[in-house]
Amino acid sequence: MVVTLLSTKILAPNQRELLLNAHLSFVDFDILKIEPQQLLLSQAVEDAIVTSQNAARVLVLSPKLVQESLKNTRFYTVGLKTAQILKDAGFQIVEIAKNSEQLAQTIRARFKERTFTFFCGNTRRAELPEHLHKAAIRLEEKIVYKASPQSKKFEQAFDAVLFYSPLGVSAFAKSNSIDLAVCIGSTTATEAQKHATTVITANQTTVESTIAKAVHYLKNTATQP
Repeated sequence: MVVTLLSTKILAPNQRELLLNAHLSFVDFDILKIEPQQLLLSQAVEDAIVTSQNAARVLVLSPKLVQESLKNTRFYTVGLKTAQILKDAGFQIVEIAKNSEQLAQTIRARFKERTFTFFCGNTRRAELPEHLHKAAIRLEEKIVYKASPQSKKFEQAFDAVLFYSPLGVSAFAKSNSIDLAVCIGSTTATEAQKHATTVITANQTTVESTIAKAVHYLKNTATQP
């Protein structure tokens, strides 16, 4: 029996190789359309929060004038891949958290006196700003990209669907049922639990780890009597 996965994000060649080497069939498409927004900074940013890879990529590709305002910025991030994108571009990483709630707790415990700029998308989750506002931590939000769901109905059933954001889960669930959801992180998994029969979460917040989790789960399931 052919096992087929659906990735709600177009995979890079090396990521596709992980599935091909596991002899799994797959379909991939971008469930979210990402549109970078013009970013204007009137002064240098001392402390910045980035919780998504999309926001990190926008900052890395921003005009030289914006880059100049960020060259001495201390970055507080969610996810290893998000941090790596910024680090590879020469930005200074202070904290890497598994999720937004963990990052908020760290900031409240160790950096409460600082003022933060939150670079995010138009559909950003509310948890982190709410935690910081409750602790009276100064926070300014800058929307650097817009994410638009691209709903699509699939006629075939998939053995697993890979999700990378809560918005991606809700967009897919509008037109499709979900048996097994494999999620990049706990926030995405929380949304998936509202729609899927079974939900599992990657060990690390990377696409590669999400794929590995799906492969491991499906292989183990296939060998069970």
